[in-house]
Amino acid sequence: MQTTQPNNFIGWWKKVMFENYANFNGRARRAEYWYFALGTAIIMFIFYIIGFAGAAMDSTALMALGFGVYGIIALATLIPSIAAGVRRLHDINKSGWYYLVGLIPLVGGIMVFYGW
Repeated sequence: MQTTQPNNFIGWWKKVMFENYANFNGRARRAEYWYFALGTAIIMFIFYIIGFAGAAMDSTALMALGFGVYGIIALATLIPSIAAGVRRLHDINKSGWYYLVGLIPLVGGIMVFYGW
């Protein structure tokens, strides 16, 4: 049986978050990876702005809400982000361990990008 791929932004985001939460095997299409990254960035940006607005207005409750939810989202998307990155590396025929090379300051990202 063939599974259908999502064809919209929210569908790709939900696929990474809920269906492939901690799946480090297989491949991630370009759309799957980038829609997930974009969706996560938009959600986190919204709550960051809420927290920043609370800090600017001296509203401790609003600041705590914004930055608190921001932190929860960051923790909730940590494993799916790593899993999607590893699957994306598999899609470009590199080992998932290259993800750790990317953590080397200054040169790690360049090494992963150029495939050294």
